[in-house]
Amino acid sequence: MIPEELLELYFAASIDLWLPQDLSSDYPREASWRRIYDGSSIDSSAVSEIYRLSTSRFDQSAFEPRGFEEGEVDSASNKSKDHTASIAVITAWNPKGVQRSMAENIIANQDLLSDLQQSGYSLGSSLLEARGSDTSPGASYYEDGYAAFDAVISTLCTLGRKYQQLAIYAIEGDELLVLGCDDGCIYRSPRG
Repeated sequence: MIPEELLELYFAASIDLWLPQDLSSDYPREASWRRIYDGSSIDSSAVSEIYRLSTSRFDQSAFEPRGFEEGEVDSASNKSKDHTASIAVITAWNPKGVQRSMAENIIANQDLLSDLQQSGYSLGSSLLEARGSDTSPGASYYEDGYAAFDAVISTLCTLGRKYQQLAIYAIEGDELLVLGCDDGCIYRSPRG
């Protein structure tokens, strides 16, 4: 169970994806960060565009927003069964919320990238760099990680446990979900 005060921080963070130069729709075509969640709502048009551009590289169908379907969530326990999310975001930074040095976090994220690639994700197509940031006024805290497209939740939760993460994010349509790595619980934003 994720404590309520931590859930508030998860849902208050922003999420940005790093778009390589060839995926950027900005002119001139430059690599750039693109915000998909601002701490209160999903930018559905940005998610759809990024998903379409990225998934075209690994021959997946066009993005269709969808939520968890019947049978993918155990209604009695509110836990996810094996499910594929449109986008899931994971990091290896600061295990169990314990601050580590930048060097330790970078090494952990490189190890996570290797594990994601061994699971079939490819950086620049089915996997983009991601950054979660504190949206509090004057805050500069962030954690780098990865956004996986058509992500198998059980695989990412297993990696989350390996890297001692409390949770991962999943984006379904216009909803941000926090999925507990240890207990498999699905947490929905109280703002929704």
